[in-house]
Amino acid sequence: MQIAEEAPFLFFEDIIPFSVDPDAVPTRTDDTVSVLATDHWVLQQDLTSTTTDRLVWNTTNATSRNWSGRTVSAEDADGRWHDFRIREVWIVLLGGGIYQARMSLDRPWPTNTAPTGMKYRVQTSEMALPDDTIEIRSMTLKRNQLDYPLTVIGQDRAEYASLNMADRLQSQGVPRWCFRREYQVLQAPTFDPASSASTTTAWNGLEPRGQFQYLFTYIWGQREIWYATQGPLEQTQVKPIVTPDTTNSRVEAYWESGPSNETTSFEPPEQQPGSGTYWAIDMTLPNIDFMLGFDGAGLPRRNRSGIRKRIYRRRLTDAGDKVGAGVRVETPDNFFFLDEVEGEVITYTDTGAITPDYNRPFREIHGYQTLRFTPVPDKTYPVEMRCVRTPRKLVDDKDVPRIHSDAIPTLINRTLQFVYEAMGNEAAKRSAQADYERALYNLTKRYGDARPSSRVRKKRVASVHRNLIYRRQFPLVKG
Repeated sequence: MQIAEEAPFLFFEDIIPFSVDPDAVPTRTDDTVSVLATDHWVLQQDLTSTTTDRLVWNTTNATSRNWSGRTVSAEDADGRWHDFRIREVWIVLLGGGIYQARMSLDRPWPTNTAPTGMKYRVQTSEMALPDDTIEIRSMTLKRNQLDYPLTVIGQDRAEYASLNMADRLQSQGVPRWCFRREYQVLQAPTFDPASSASTTTAWNGLEPRGQFQYLFTYIWGQREIWYATQGPLEQTQVKPIVTPDTTNSRVEAYWESGPSNETTSFEPPEQQPGSGTYWAIDMTLPNIDFMLGFDGAGLPRRNRSGIRKRIYRRRLTDAGDKVGAGVRVETPDNFFFLDEVEGEVITYTDTGAITPDYNRPFREIHGYQTLRFTPVPDKTYPVEMRCVRTPRKLVDDKDVPRIHSDAIPTLINRTLQFVYEAMGNEAAKRSAQADYERALYNLTKRYGDARPSSRVRKKRVASVHRNLIYRRQFPLVKG
């Protein structure tokens, strides 16, 4: 990790695709929202499903995770706009196949009255970078089969040019600039999960039995479909599960917390000695909906906190009970993504039916840096980001770092510094440090600049622009 900070050019780059989306703005003047008088944490769309040209929030009674984490703005009677984070979006059936959409908020409407008929919009101009992004090398927007480079500017420059204003006050078009915004962190669980034998369900899946450990994280929202994990949910799955309302879509979360503690190792026992039938494994979980105040009986916001729990599993042994079917599996030292459950679920049962995704090992997440794009996108545009990502921890003996092969001795010398320091061998530490700095200097000349050494590197003299000229670069306000 230290080498990644000191010399990120030694690590291989990745191309990460994502999209920038336009704001969701109603086209009808009567497409408004109201605060529920029975629950000020809930907004309801005034139009029902009978109005086809309304802004569509959701079409099924399942949770729509695509909206979670985005910002909804509503205008009160005094012309003041209020911003909220969306927790969940769902529908309420009215009868005869007609329904109304609702969304839960991160905090209540700030007055005791419940206003109705408010104008609103959902802002989408900010995007959370993948949690393991270290350094952005370039960003390219795709439009009409052409590439347009995006310029990353500083926050001070963006604020001076008023690029941080609300989306409704800015012009729309093809984004040309982006700048850093808030750093978002989802609090990690402090609950200690436990695993035990189920008393009602058998181990009846295709996964071989064995000893297992579990941990979980909290997640909020989901990313685009190309962030879906690679592995199938079950061995018999033949199509990707891409519907946003599907519970087990295996799409990467928009935000994910750090991990809980690990459970102790556990192997399910036989239901009866000699029966050959074994119990499934129950894992205890906290009710995060209750903890957040979203579990009140009869309230519209009940179980609509937006927070889900992601389960990771580590296999310690293979019981070998699937040998006849030709199934033998590896026992790597890492945890892998297994399943997800809703926030109110307090017991997860592992029956062996779900196949963990070995392409998605657990990684520690410390938060997300967000970017804002300007002008505000007028439609959805694909973007490719070339970047350096956080190195994966070396867990198994066969794991290798994603680093140039001739940089391996440099990595070793950097490690030896800490080893000798812990041993109190100051002379050996200084020797390893000198070897590290010498090797890093040579690698910097080799990989620090991709331009050929024969090319003259000219330095441009800094120039000062008049404020008037500077501001003309950013025409923001409509009209």
